Amino acid sequence: DLYKKVAASYNDQVKTLIQTEGEQKAQLNMLTALLKLRQICSHPGVMDPSLVSPKLQYILEQVEEVVDSGESILIFTQFRYTLFALEKELQKLAPTFVLHGGLSSKQRSDVLNEFNTNGKPSIMVMTLKVGGVGLNLTKASYVYHMDPWWNPAVEAQATDRAHRLGQTKMVNIYKLAMRHSLEEKIFHLQKQKKKIFDILMNHEEFEKIETDKSWLSKEDFDFLLGAT
Repeated sequence: DLYKKVAASYNDQVKTLIQTEGEQKAQLNMLTALLKLRQICSHPGVMDPSLVSPKLQYILEQVEEVVDSGESILIFTQFRYTLFALEKELQKLAPTFVLHGGLSSKQRSDVLNEFNTNGKPSIMVMTLKVGGVGLNLTKASYVYHMDPWWNPAVEAQATDRAHRLGQTKMVNIYKLAMRHSLEEKIFHLQKQKKKIFDILMNHEEFEKIETDKSWLSKEDFDFLLGAT
C-alpha cells in the first residue's frame, strides 16, 4: 500500500511537470521517485518506522538456518537505513559486523580482522560500494544481495569478496527483489538506459545530471511504475 501510494503521488507530480516543462526538466523528479521506491522495496521503515521489511524478515529466517549450520554470511545493501536495521536484528542471532563508507581505514581494518578471526559463525553487513574494495572475506560461504544493481559486474565484484584465494567451500549467492515493483522491471531497461540507471543506483551522482538523450522518457517511467 505504501509503495502504491508513493508511486501514484510521484507519477502525478512527474506527469504535471512533463506537461508544463518537458521530459528533460523532469529527469531529477523521475530519479528521485525511483530512488524513493527502491528504498521502500529495501525497507519501508525508511518512510514509516512502524512497517517491517519483507526482505529483512526473509533474511532473518535464512540467516538463522545458515548460522545454525556453522557457516558465515555476507550481506550487501545500497541503503544505510537497511544496513543498520539489519545490524540491529542480526546481532540477536550471531556476531554481526558492519562496514560502510563512514568508517575510517583503521576502523574497517579492525572490523575485518574481528570478523575473520573470532572463531564463530558470523555475519558481515556492508554497503555495495565498500564491498567493491579488495577485501578478503573467505570465512563466508553465503552471500545475499538485498537490492538489485543494474550492472552484474558490480554485484560480482562484491560477491568475489567470498571467492578470494583461500576459499575452500562452495559459495551460495542469493539476490532479492520485490515482486510487482520496479525492481522486477529495472532489468528490462538496463541496456537501453545504462547511463540513467548508473545514476539511479548511485544517488550521490544526482547533482551531476546533464541533458542527454539517454535520459528516461515518460514511457520508461510509466513502465517502471506500472502506470498506464
